[in-house]
Amino acid sequence: TTIQDELLKEAIIFQLIAENLKVLTSLHRAERSQKTDNSYATASQENQLRHQIDDMLMQSMTVAEMASAIGLSVSTLQRKFKTTYGMTVNNYCRQRRLDMAKKALLVDKKSIGEAAFIAGYAHPSNFITAFKKRFKLTPSELVATILP
Repeated sequence: TTIQDELLKEAIIFQLIAENLKVLTSLHRAERSQKTDNSYATASQENQLRHQIDDMLMQSMTVAEMASAIGLSVSTLQRKFKTTYGMTVNNYCRQRRLDMAKKALLVDKKSIGEAAFIAGYAHPSNFITAFKKRFKLTPSELVATILP
């Protein structure tokens, strides 16, 4: 074999390597694109889960009823929610209801009894305890500090 033959072999090998790199690069890009699409889909599903629970908040549904309405088992709903948001469905619902009660007190000028009802509490005393635990102030203290 001559030097010319050796150079031709090397040129063919480099062409094969270049073609393989192109194929591998396009496969890698396609895989990354698919992962990105999947992560967007997962994020969308997670947001959808929270929105579905938000929609059911005022209906006084149990976690079992919520799971059934969403089409998941209770354990799957709890696991997905805890993984995504770092809290149980019950804790999330309690926080959201207390947030709504806080808004009702401050913006809508509702009484403590009405805010307790909005938050799903039958007794204002239980509401006041939960409210203070969440916001570090009782409802009346909050209203007194915010509203003149």
